[in-house]
Amino acid sequence: MYKRQILPDTTTTASVGTGAGITATGPVSVSARYTATVLTQSDAKSAGSKVSVGAAIVVVVLVPTTTATTLRSLTGTSVAVEATSTIDVDSKALAGACLLYTSRCV
Repeated sequence: MYKRQILPDTTTTASVGTGAGITATGPVSVSARYTATVLTQSDAKSAGSKVSVGAAIVVVVLVPTTTATTLRSLTGTSVAVEATSTIDVDSKALAGACLLYTSRCV
Protein backbone atom coordinates (compact mmCIF):
# COMPACT_ATOMS: atom_id res chain seq x y z
CA MET A 1 0.00 0.00 0.00
CA TYR A 2 1.19 3.47 -0.85
CA LYS A 3 0.03 6.46 1.16
CA ARG A 4 0.82 9.98 0.10
CA GLN A 5 -0.06 12.96 2.22
CA ILE A 6 0.38 16.36 0.60
CA LEU A 7 -0.51 19.22 2.87
CA PRO A 8 -1.58 22.58 1.43
CA ASP A 9 1.06 25.26 1.05
CA THR A 10 1.18 27.39 4.17
CA THR A 11 2.45 30.93 4.47
CA THR A 12 3.18 32.58 7.82
CA THR A 13 4.28 36.22 7.77
CA ALA A 14 5.17 38.87 10.34
CA SER A 15 5.81 42.31 8.88
CA VAL A 16 6.31 45.91 9.89
CA GLY A 17 5.18 47.90 6.84
CA THR A 18 6.47 51.12 5.32
CA GLY A 19 6.29 54.50 7.00
CA ALA A 20 8.22 56.61 9.45
CA GLY A 21 10.82 54.92 11.60
CA ILE A 22 9.81 53.47 14.96
CA THR A 23 11.75 54.22 18.13
CA ALA A 24 10.99 52.11 21.18
CA THR A 25 12.27 52.57 24.73
CA GLY A 26 12.67 48.78 25.13
CA PRO A 27 13.28 45.74 22.96
CA VAL A 28 11.59 45.30 19.56
CA SER A 29 10.74 41.85 18.19
CA VAL A 30 9.20 40.86 14.86
CA SER A 31 8.59 37.09 14.85
CA ALA A 32 6.86 34.65 12.53
CA ARG A 33 6.54 31.06 13.75
CA TYR A 34 5.02 28.08 11.98
CA THR A 35 4.52 24.80 13.84
CA ALA A 36 2.97 21.62 12.45
CA THR A 37 2.54 18.03 13.56
CA VAL A 38 1.91 15.41 10.88
CA LEU A 39 0.90 11.84 11.73
CA THR A 40 0.43 9.32 8.93
CA GLN A 41 0.38 5.55 8.60
CA SER A 42 0.23 3.04 5.77
CA ASP A 43 -0.65 -0.60 6.45
CA ALA A 44 -0.48 -3.42 3.89
CA LYS A 45 -1.12 -7.13 4.30
CA SER A 46 -1.14 -9.84 1.69
CA ALA A 47 -1.90 -13.56 1.58
CA GLY A 48 -1.15 -16.28 -0.96
CA SER A 49 -1.17 -20.07 -1.15
CA LYS A 50 2.55 -20.35 -2.03
CA VAL A 51 4.15 -16.92 -2.04
CA SER A 52 3.04 -13.67 -0.49
CA VAL A 53 4.67 -10.25 -0.26
CA GLY A 54 3.34 -7.23 1.62
CA ALA A 55 4.74 -3.72 1.13
CA ALA A 56 3.86 -0.28 2.51
CA ILE A 57 5.28 3.14 1.63
CA VAL A 58 4.54 6.53 3.22
CA VAL A 59 5.41 9.88 1.61
CA VAL A 60 4.69 13.21 3.33
CA VAL A 61 5.12 16.50 1.44
CA LEU A 62 5.01 19.74 3.44
CA VAL A 63 6.70 22.95 2.32
CA PRO A 64 5.88 25.93 4.55
CA THR A 65 6.93 29.51 3.80
CA THR A 66 7.70 31.54 6.92
CA THR A 67 8.99 35.13 6.74
CA ALA A 68 9.56 38.08 9.05
CA THR A 69 10.37 41.49 7.55
CA THR A 70 10.52 45.17 8.26
CA LEU A 71 10.23 47.89 5.64
CA ARG A 72 11.04 50.76 7.97
CA SER A 73 13.69 51.72 10.49
CA LEU A 74 13.35 50.12 13.94
CA THR A 75 15.24 51.38 16.97
CA GLY A 76 15.15 49.94 20.48
CA THR A 77 17.36 48.56 23.23
CA SER A 78 17.51 45.48 21.01
CA VAL A 79 15.88 44.61 17.69
CA ALA A 80 15.17 41.02 16.62
CA VAL A 81 13.57 39.88 13.36
CA GLU A 82 13.16 36.11 13.12
CA ALA A 83 11.20 33.48 11.23
CA THR A 84 11.11 29.81 12.23
CA SER A 85 9.35 26.70 10.98
CA THR A 86 9.08 23.59 13.12
CA ILE A 87 7.61 20.39 11.71
CA ASP A 88 7.22 17.16 13.68
CA VAL A 89 6.54 14.21 11.36
CA ASP A 90 5.62 10.73 12.60
CA SER A 91 5.21 8.32 9.67
CA LYS A 92 4.75 4.58 9.93
CA ALA A 93 4.80 2.05 7.11
CA LEU A 94 3.62 -1.41 8.23
CA ALA A 95 3.60 -4.50 6.02
CA GLY A 96 3.01 -8.21 6.49
CA ALA A 97 2.58 -11.42 4.55
CA CYS A 98 0.76 -14.67 5.35
CA LEU A 99 0.60 -18.07 3.69
CA LEU A 100 -2.99 -19.20 3.21
CA TYR A 101 -4.14 -22.23 5.18
CA THR A 102 -1.38 -21.77 7.77
CA SER A 103 -0.82 -19.58 10.75
CA ARG A 104 2.54 -18.37 9.41
CA CYS A 105 2.55 -14.60 9.13
CA VAL A 106 5.43 -12.15 9.09
